[in-house]
Amino acid sequence: MLTIILLIAIGKKFSDLAKNYDKNNVPYIIAGIASFYGSYFLFGIIIGLVYLVFFPESISIDGDIAGMSEKALGFIALPFGLLACYLLHRFLSKKWEKEKQESQPNIDDIGMDRDYLNQGEDEVMD
Repeated sequence: MLTIILLIAIGKKFSDLAKNYDKNNVPYIIAGIASFYGSYFLFGIIIGLVYLVFFPESISIDGDIAGMSEKALGFIALPFGLLACYLLHRFLSKKWEKEKQESQPNIDDIGMDRDYLNQGEDEVMD
């Protein structure tokens, strides 16, 4: 139940972010949820490998690690999934803010002829 609520919240945050920058929100909702599950899964593999290498006697025949249930491992991995979502959200926000500022015209260029502006760029490149 907690995971469903988190996925809805993650989807909402990425949807709002995409709408703020006039992007299609569906791919970014999927990217946010995929980053959550991907890091969640990756952390589980890392924990399993660490226990396999350093504490092989703590892994049971059933695959349980040190007597922890799947729920306990899920709660341990939860912050890493949220951290991955936060980092992706922050990366996209900064990237789109930078693109937005670069696309805004310079105050000195407003009202200038586009050919004149492009001619100046060509002279600089030569």
